[in-house]
Order: sequence, then structure tokens, then C-alpha cells
Amino acid sequence: MEQLFISSVQKELQEERVAVRDFVQDNDLLRQFFHVFLFEDLPPADRRADDVYLDEVAKRTAHRDLSDLVEKDLFIKVGKRGRGAFYKLKRNGP
Repeated sequence: MEQLFISSVQKELQEERVAVRDFVQDNDLLRQFFHVFLFEDLPPADRRADDVYLDEVAKRTAHRDLSDLVEKDLFIKVGKRGRGAFYKLKRNGP
């Protein structure tokens, strides 16, 4: 699933950002492929917006990279989803 980041500092576009989020979330087909990340949905925090954004991008990139390595039969996924999962290098031969 791809992450769709919606962000802007312009208050005039707030309605449009929410409309895009709602459109994707309410659409059965789009919801299968995209998870919408809208900064306005986050609770107020003492973190900078760019730190939050970079953390979210890093999570998605790491997940995509690990999934790619499993698909290429180089790593084995062990455990369940989320924090219970980890990956091992697949060994060829004895």
C-alpha cells in the first residue's frame, strides 16, 4: 500500500486537503492502494512537521525495501506484522 502525503501551510487550501483525504478514504478501490497521511489529522505535538514527515517516509521506505528483499528471496520474514516481525538473511545451501 502506498502512502499518500497531503500537506500545505496554506490555510486557504484546508478544505481541499480534507476533500482529497475523504475522497480516497471513501473510495473502495483507492482505499485498497493508498493510505492517506494528512498532517491536520495528527494531534498537536512538540515535534516539527518536517521531522514527522521524514519519520513517516522512513517507515514506508524501510517496509517497501524489506518487502522487495523478501520477494527477491534474499530475506525471510519471521513473526507477525508490526513490531512482532523481523527479517533474517536467507542462507543458500547447508
